[in-house]
Amino acid sequence: MSVYIISKVARWLIVALVLVVSVTHLERVQGQLVPEIDQPLVEVATGNKVYKLDWSQDGQALAAATSNGLILYNESLEVVTQLHAGDLIYSVSWHPNGTQLAVTNGNNLEIRQWDGSTLSLIATLQGDNPQIHVLWSPDGTRIATVEGLKFVEYWVGTIKFWSAETWGLTATASGKYEFVEPLTTVNQIDWEPNGIPQIIVVGATLYIESGEYFIETVGQIRFINAETGAKIREIPLIANYFATAVAWHPSGNTIAVGSPYGVILYDAITGEFIKPLTTDSEPLVAEWSPDGRY
Repeated sequence: MSVYIISKVARWLIVALVLVVSVTHLERVQGQLVPEIDQPLVEVATGNKVYKLDWSQDGQALAAATSNGLILYNESLEVVTQLHAGDLIYSVSWHPNGTQLAVTNGNNLEIRQWDGSTLSLIATLQGDNPQIHVLWSPDGTRIATVEGLKFVEYWVGTIKFWSAETWGLTATASGKYEFVEPLTTVNQIDWEPNGIPQIIVVGATLYIESGEYFIETVGQIRFINAETGAKIREIPLIANYFATAVAWHPSGNTIAVGSPYGVILYDAITGEFIKPLTTDSEPLVAEWSPDGRY
């Protein structure tokens, strides 16, 4: 099976290939190449555990959040620069114009300016818990983050919204959400693609009782107002399954959801089920091509 690191200009709906599939790692032992099963291909290629990859809009730079810091590659996949070597970085996200990069770092989020060769720090946004996911809005005016508390098999996540002008916290989404392990594959939130200040999120909602978290609801796409943090509405999913990934079509009319049954398409306006796109395994990552064809 071939797995490729695909830039944003590629016309594919990426479904749980990079970082998810089991592959063979060839390890030399006494002159022999011995296969080691279940090692993600990207770890073999980079020598690090990779949590998230993100291409700049022009396809010239690939940012990798890894167990060995932030690593920036050029289009030929040569290392350009590295930050926080030895530290665990969970997530990265490029500004839509490719000049700034948001980088999680412990409880904080760093905003860095990219000049083609170096990343200079311009702002540090302070959170309360480890930052496990970051996503810049398509219009570049807002940043959504997920900060989490780690449990054995999942994270309890809080979604927050930040201004990309003042770098201040503007809203916190109501409720807690379960974010699945491994974090190397998670994209359980996505922005509305046409400038409306809202996100969608999939995953179980949680409540706390006697200091413990319990599942409240599963099987819905929640729409959240990025200006207030309030829930706008929700779409119930067929079969009430645990959703693991979500991607909003560039038109704003369709939503792709990763499920135990493959990728399922829903009408973003009416909430109606459209059709399934079957896969051989449960997809944990989904992304539309920029033109929405794939």
